[in-house]
Order: sequence, then structure tokens, then C-alpha cells
Amino acid sequence: MNDKFAKSSSNKSGMLSEKKNTDAVTNINYTSKLGEMLDSFARVMSAAIDARTPYNLNHTKNMVAYGKKFLDWLEKTESEFAFSEEKRRAFIMGIWLHDVGKIAIPSEIMDKESRLKDNGKAVFERFGIIKLLDRIAMLEGRIDEFEYKTRIENIERASVIIEIADKAEFLSDEILEEIAGISKYTYVDDENNICPWLSEYETECLSVRRGTLTAKERSIMESHVIMTSKLLTEMNFFDEYAMVPILAAKHHELLNGKGYPNGILGDMIPWEVRLLTILDIFDALTAKDRPYKSPISIESAFDILWAMVKSDELDGDILKLFEESCAWEDDLFV
Repeated sequence: MNDKFAKSSSNKSGMLSEKKNTDAVTNINYTSKLGEMLDSFARVMSAAIDARTPYNLNHTKNMVAYGKKFLDWLEKTESEFAFSEEKRRAFIMGIWLHDVGKIAIPSEIMDKESRLKDNGKAVFERFGIIKLLDRIAMLEGRIDEFEYKTRIENIERASVIIEIADKAEFLSDEILEEIAGISKYTYVDDENNICPWLSEYETECLSVRRGTLTAKERSIMESHVIMTSKLLTEMNFFDEYAMVPILAAKHHELLNGKGYPNGILGDMIPWEVRLLTILDIFDALTAKDRPYKSPISIESAFDILWAMVKSDELDGDILKLFEESCAWEDDLFV
């Protein structure tokens, strides 16, 4: 009787053990599949955001490629900063989702390839009307031929300056002074109203020294980080993935507190965020698909990045490691 009981207990114990092992394998498979689903979701969301504009279509893909190769290099060199597999997956997911908030940014700001963009056509059409009005004024004897020629020369000079200012990557003091002068010119329309050559908005656009966005437009663009945080905090990123919303929401913060959206200081910015920031800036500097700027060389990009280190904006230790890794030298990059 005791032997039968012992055998029965042993069988039950074995069955329980086998069931636990099966459950453990099932849980591992489930966790793996869940991780794969999260990864694919991140890639799909990133592709949707990048597809909204042709001007940074490859941005996130490039950053992921840089990030993966850099992490491979850290592991190969047995760096103290090498990531565990779980931490690595979370970091790469953070890259995929770092710009997800751009889904809320108007396309006219996302795609603003020049300072005036669509307003440029209106400006040059207006200048054509002004020329016509001046010619009528001359024919009617309200201005003489010398004044007419002077006005036409001024308009043609203004057209050249505006065309330069509209598309230049950087505006010199001389060009900005020219724009300020043009903004003071007026004309009398066919209803005898005194009108400016340029509207306040057109003048503001043409007075942006670097880039294409006005202060208001830049503020809207920068708000994508806030939207990113709002969207991702609605999801339950657990365990190692808890870092994902932090990575995505803080990648525009700088060590000296002059970043955005919260202006937090160095000690409050995790190592992984500092790395993502460097990857983001590096790709922005070297990107070949930005209509408002030409790509710069790798050497020039690092000159700018090291200048940012000197300004206490970026982490010099991380930048040194990234530079040593040569993570951009890969056929995957576009």
C-alpha cells in the first residue's frame, strides 16, 4: 500500500514538474513573441512617421543602424558600457519611437523646405503687379522715366535678394539688412491703398538666419517631443522597456540645461538618452535628404559635435566612444 502511494506521489510530482517546465517554456515563448510584437509595432510607427515627409524618410533607419553597430562595437571591445540583450532591445525601440510625436506636427511645417515656401509665389506675383502699376504711373505722367527705372531696379534687386534669402542655409548680416530695407518699401495699389512690399509674416520668414522655420513654427516643431511623451506614457512599457518613453521624450535635452522641452541638467539625463541625442544630431548633420541644408562631411560633423561638448551640451565620453566605433561606416546606410 505504501509502495503504491509512493509511486502515485512520485508520478504526480513528476507530472507537476513537467507541467511547470512546460508552463515556463510557454511563458518564455509568450514573452519573446510579445517583445517581437513591440519591436514590429515600433518599426511600423516609425515608418508611418517618416513616410509623412520625404525629407527625413531615412532618419530613424539610419539612427537604428548607427545604434546597432555602436552597441556591437561596445560588446566587441568589452566596454564597461556594453548593453545587455534586454537593454539593447529597449534602446533600439527607443530610437524607433523617438519621433513618434511628429504625427501631430502639421505637414506645412514638417515639409517647409524654404523660408517662404508657398508664400514665395505670392511675393513675386506682387512684385509683377508693382512693376505694372509703376509702368501705368509713368505712362499717365505721374512719375517720370528716371523714377520709373529706379523703381524697377529696386524691385529687381529686391527679387534677387529675396530669392537668395529664401533658400540659403545661413543668412549673413548684409542679407538680413537688405531684407529689413525691403520690408520698409511700400506701393500704392489700384484702389489707392498704401501697401507694403512684404507682409509681416513674409518679412519674419526671410529674417530667419539659419534654417527655414520662424520662432513660432520652430516651437510647434519642438512640441513633437511633448506629444511623444504623451503618446508613449499611455502605453505600459514594463521591465527593461520602461526606459523607452524616457529615451524618446528627452532626446533633445542638453547637459547644460539649454535643451527642450524641460531644460533639465546633466545629472538628470540618463546615459542612454545622451547617446541617442548624439546619434540624432549626427544624422541630422550628415543627412543627404534635407532640402533646407546640404549634408556635411563626417569630419565637419564631429567638429560641430565636439564644439557642443565644449559648450557642455553633449557628453564627451560618449562622443569619444562613438567616434572610435566608426558606426557610420556601413553599407546599410543610405
